[in-house]
Amino acid sequence: MKKRFTLPLSLLTTSLGLSLFFVTVPTALSQSNQTPTNSITIAQARNIRLLFINRCQSTPIRLAVRFRNNTGDWETASWYNFDPQEGPTSLRGVVTNNRIFYYYAEATDNSGRVWSGDHPVNIGGRTYQMTEVNIRSGATQFTQGLTCNDESPTPTPNPNPSPTPDPINYMQPETAPTVRAERSVTLSTRATGGATVTLNRGGRLYIEGRSRSRHITRASRPTVTVVGLDRVGRELFVSEHFDIPTACSTTDPTCQSIRFKSNTQYISPDIAKYVHSMQLEFTERRGRSVSDRVARNILRACQNYTNLPPSVRTAIGASATAVSGGTGGGVVGGVEAFCGIRSR
Repeated sequence: MKKRFTLPLSLLTTSLGLSLFFVTVPTALSQSNQTPTNSITIAQARNIRLLFINRCQSTPIRLAVRFRNNTGDWETASWYNFDPQEGPTSLRGVVTNNRIFYYYAEATDNSGRVWSGDHPVNIGGRTYQMTEVNIRSGATQFTQGLTCNDESPTPTPNPNPSPTPDPINYMQPETAPTVRAERSVTLSTRATGGATVTLNRGGRLYIEGRSRSRHITRASRPTVTVVGLDRVGRELFVSEHFDIPTACSTTDPTCQSIRFKSNTQYISPDIAKYVHSMQLEFTERRGRSVSDRVARNILRACQNYTNLPPSVRTAIGASATAVSGGTGGGVVGGVEAFCGIRSR
């Protein structure tokens, strides 16, 4: 039975002082391998629904995709987890009207299976080779299947199964000394921006950037939330939102507001050592809408946390002590601090 947790409002209103790096770059990730633009394939008037299906009999997988969003920018989304024979399923947050997209998938059962191509994309500081897919003209829906060719169609049960191994075996601490995430966006009010976030294994979370807007975006407060994920895509921490208000007014139509900020926060090292990648979720501040969004993110992390192996929860919970940081103090202690869960 899943437990319900009540989230203190003080945790949702504490500013962590996250910094944004707002730049006017045309891609969702500023990296050297720019995805080529094709004026024919992006000129689609109708969104294409992308579906994925895991046709493997016993192999769970995780999936990343790169697509051109409806603002015309290339965006990378990761990670989406599929159980064996799950799908066809659409991907949350993936909306495109472009006939070309890229994907990369890998098994999460230590079998070593990968579905890759020759298009390099950086995710969390690591380069993955994605496969290009070109959807036929006029299609409104496309299904991409993932098949395990070397897998037995009907797996034979082991009459003498060995004891279930401790799940900590697939939750070994990451070896890379840091995790890095970067993203750029154009908001609906024409403010532009992005964020660069770096987390080291000691728990130091550093964010840098700037916001840029004109007088027509005076009511816009670009907002970012950082979500830390483990190797199989489960959330391990969720930051509180941070927004940078602009300084323009209607009396000065030539105004351009640029704000620079940077900040350092800390999470528990016993959480940081399991973080494989980070997602940057952007929105615009509109009253309680941002707080509600953060509450949903934290609840999602809490629900994922209850499904982690007991040994992993124990390791994370052993020192998941919140540490203040940022202007006015902040709390980023991982799901232990947010959910009040006791390791068991």
